[in-house]
Amino acid sequence: MSRSNAESPDHITNKETIKRQIRHALNENKNSSNETLSRHSFSYLNYSDKEDLKNIFLNNFRAAGGLYIGCTAEDCEDKLVRLLKAQNLQNLIVTGQKLSEKLKTQGSHVYPSIPKNFPPDAAVVNSYILVASNGSILFSPSFSHYPTIKNISKNIIVIAKEKHISPDFKTTIEMMDRREEQKGIAWNLLEFIRPNAGGDNKFSFENPRIILLLIAE
Repeated sequence: MSRSNAESPDHITNKETIKRQIRHALNENKNSSNETLSRHSFSYLNYSDKEDLKNIFLNNFRAAGGLYIGCTAEDCEDKLVRLLKAQNLQNLIVTGQKLSEKLKTQGSHVYPSIPKNFPPDAAVVNSYILVASNGSILFSPSFSHYPTIKNISKNIIVIAKEKHISPDFKTTIEMMDRREEQKGIAWNLLEFIRPNAGGDNKFSFENPRIILLLIAE
């Protein structure tokens, strides 16, 4: 996307809407998940090194109800297959062609979109930004092929890399600005999702379980 297109009135409106939504989320205090959000100001996070940053993200992600599985680029697909078998997740939404073929050979029923006659057991998607300060994940339709990650499945399996952990929302917006100049961003379709298991640990399409396979650098 050229700089002139990026700064068109409609694009600026979408970008500012996302920024307002982030600030609004930081100040909301409606449920247990947002109570944690409200304690984080819109400022830079202090951390010592990459390992400390990863631990901050994982602590916040798991405290909110997320499930973390560490992996490498070499064993990520194998760990995904073992997870699917252990959880008996057979009917899957997978948008990546290479991964789809791999899972089909392992016995999974793979669909590029939501099946008409039955709900999928899980959706496997990617994310390129994880926010350490509150353990949330940025989702984009470029990876999920849907405007929102919610209402797709009760189980959302996210594949992401440690190098994509951002310290805080302020740094995240700066990262998104840089990515915008490189590839373009549909600001109005981005969403930040934070796991929220609730008091009874029940998950639904509106409040899915988030399982993260985090690939080490």
